[in-house]
Amino acid sequence: MLRSAYNLIGYKTETKTQALGKIEDLYFDEESWTIRFLVIGSIKWFSYKKILLSPEQITKEVKKAKKFIFGSLNRKEIKKAPDINTAKPVSREKEMGLLRYYRLPTYWQAMPEGNVPPLTPPPLPHKDELLLNKKQRNKSHLRSLKKITKYRLKARNTLVGTVKDLIIDEKSMKARYLAIKTSVPLSGRSVLIAPDWIRDISWAESKMYTDIEPDKMENCPTYDPREGINRTYEQNLYDYYGRPRYWVI
Repeated sequence: MLRSAYNLIGYKTETKTQALGKIEDLYFDEESWTIRFLVIGSIKWFSYKKILLSPEQITKEVKKAKKFIFGSLNRKEIKKAPDINTAKPVSREKEMGLLRYYRLPTYWQAMPEGNVPPLTPPPLPHKDELLLNKKQRNKSHLRSLKKITKYRLKARNTLVGTVKDLIIDEKSMKARYLAIKTSVPLSGRSVLIAPDWIRDISWAESKMYTDIEPDKMENCPTYDPREGINRTYEQNLYDYYGRPRYWVI
């Protein structure tokens, strides 16, 4: 099932016995477009601390209450969890520290289908086995959902719209589409394009580039967030662009 990533901002979070804070942002890795961490902010009982939690730690979702439960965590673990400065990039070394603390496998290793960790996680390698130099340790591979939803999209050097959301798979948390609010010349509709259809990204300039012709995008199927996305819509979208379907191996 596909869902809006942006709609998860504002979700409440809690352990089995303790309320945490609300989700303030989601971080995805720039290589696979998969949500890797949730930014949990305003934890009142611990000096309004902000922390990162992995979607893999979610044990239950209460959709009506817009709430995630992290049943395997307790107050002590949250209190000692590394805090996060959202004004700075999260380096690979910082990620490794977080994953080690929570006893989670590194996601940049080979993972089973669906991004589900093995029942018995393999021993985490020493950081020197994966990070060979200072440059690698300091590099960030994570991007903010909030920031990317302001990126402009260009098609063949023509500004065609602005990114407004990521549409993610509910289980794997992998982004399947970018929701684009097209500019006035393209009728101002909302449309979807897959991350694989992005040719290049300028993180510094907050711009994305695609080789899709502007005229082609102008007449593509409209995306209505109120109606959701079913397989028929996806089939029509992929057929319209003549692209191979991601769900067909």
